[in-house]
Amino acid sequence: MKLIAKISIAAFAMASLGVPAMARDGADGKPLTCINLMSMGDTPVINETTVLIHMKAGNTKYKRMDLAGPCNGIEYKGFSHQSSYNELCTSDTLISNVTPGAVCKIDKIVDISDTEAKDLMKRK
Repeated sequence: MKLIAKISIAAFAMASLGVPAMARDGADGKPLTCINLMSMGDTPVINETTVLIHMKAGNTKYKRMDLAGPCNGIEYKGFSHQSSYNELCTSDTLISNVTPGAVCKIDKIVDISDTEAKDLMKRK
């Protein structure tokens, strides 16, 4: 019984730290990568296809979100996201705050180094 409680606590702790979840498959058959929304900090938009995610918790300070194609207007007014879960996953879409109805598909979310994050911010 104690072992089950420890495993549950460990699983909850990992989820709350923003560790990517790979348990589910997306519609394209690829494993989903998810980020707990509570562990996300700033999300500066680098360009129409790239968003930097500054993490508040966990071992990784930054992640890069690559979009499947250009998302018109997000570099000017940002994006919004709706989810019934407390996470952002590669199966989700972003909605441009500039172009009503513009839906942008997330291609991948990857861990990046501090150096890569700084280089991305220079391009912004």
